[in-house]
This record gives sequence, C-alpha cells and structure tokens, in this order.
Amino acid sequence: MMRLVPTLVFCGVLLGLSAVPGHAQDVAETILPDRPGWGDGAHVLGLGVTQLEVGLEVSFGRDANLITVGQSLIRYGMSGFEIRVLPGSIVISDEDQGAVDPAVGLKVPLVHGDGPQVSAVLATTLPIGSDIFSARSTTGAATLIGEFALTSELSLSLNAGYGFPFDDFDDGSIAIIVTPGLSINGVQGLSAYAGYAGFLMEDGNAHFIEAGLALASNADTQLDLNWGMQIDSRGWFLGAGVAHRWR
Repeated sequence: MMRLVPTLVFCGVLLGLSAVPGHAQDVAETILPDRPGWGDGAHVLGLGVTQLEVGLEVSFGRDANLITVGQSLIRYGMSGFEIRVLPGSIVISDEDQGAVDPAVGLKVPLVHGDGPQVSAVLATTLPIGSDIFSARSTTGAATLIGEFALTSELSLSLNAGYGFPFDDFDDGSIAIIVTPGLSINGVQGLSAYAGYAGFLMEDGNAHFIEAGLALASNADTQLDLNWGMQIDSRGWFLGAGVAHRWR
C-alpha cells in the first residue's frame, strides 16, 4: 500500500497538469510568498512578476547544530505557470560547511478564482552540492497544494507530495503538510500560522510541528519569523526571512 500512494500522488499531479489549459494568473493585491513554513502556498505568480524569497535558520539537534544561510527561492510568472529556482543554501555545522543541492521546478494552477485554490509543483534537484550535503543523485518531487478560506480570518493549507531519486522511484518519501493560518485583527498585514509536517519513508518517518508570524510591511514585501521542532528527536529550529516581488 505504501508503494501505491506515491504513484497515485504523482499520477494525480501529472493528470492535473495535462488537464489545465494555459492561462495567466492575476497579480495578487498583496505579496503571497511560499515562506515561511514547510509547505508551499497555492498561489501562482502572474505574468511577468518576479519574486525573491530568502531566509536564515539555526537548528539545534542531538548530534549537531546547524546554521543554514540563504534559504532562497526565485520565482517568475509565465503565462499559465511559474518557474522556480532554488539556488541552494549554505549549511554550517559544528564540523563541516558546504552547499546543498540546487533545484529547479514549476508551479501550475489547477483550480483558481473564487473558492478553494489548488495548484501543483514539479521539481528536480541537481546533485552538484558539496559532498557532505549532496544527495549524490538527481531527485524529483511532485506536490499537490490546496488552500481553503474557512472564514474571513482563518485559512487552511494542505500539501501532499512524493519525493524520489530518479534511479529508484519506489525509494522515496511521502510528505503530508497541514498548515492553518490566521490573519490577526488590529495589526495590518500581520498573520500567524501553526502546522504539522510528516515525511514517511521505508527506513523511518520524521514528524515536525511549526509556528510563525509573517508581516506584509507593504504590498510587495513580507518579513517572517518561524519556529519548529522535530517530534521524533526533539531537535528544534528558529528562522527568519524576507520576500519581495517586482511587478
């Protein structure tokens, strides 16, 4: 059964992509980044919009402490989809430092307009990072994203995905991410979120909880703070970031 689930997720993304005609997304009134948090949002950038999202994270674990610099995502809106480039972060540990594998991908809207928003992301990593932090093989990932407005202040984001090495599709991991979000009355542009992220693998699972704040300081810039903990190991992290768009 575990092997069937990723196949269904992957096929569902591909079928959804093939069924959607190309059309340009509207430019959102206020910036809608994919950070902070484990999951991505369903919003796809409008035609000609460029967006840069960067962050810094400090994590503390049983075996090592890490600083991750430049958690960067570059997004560019095309007609009917967006291009995504993750240049790769620099990781500094107690004993080593180096770059993680960069990645490229695209996000396509499946359902948009009034009501729930649904999109799909396809991505692949390139095994050119530092030896200590590289996966040493090309990997792919397919993710379905849904966003739902529960009330005027409360929303819910769901991510379901599968990541895998290209040379062994079955040796991958299932990702399930649930993220409620809340707009805070009284402070313009301020929102909070809390969520769960689970990664299911044959050689062991990983479960995280997270929470954070985001402030849209203007229509094109967002600042964020976030915290999270791995339930299994009790390791935890703190992060901060900024996102800006040009339109």
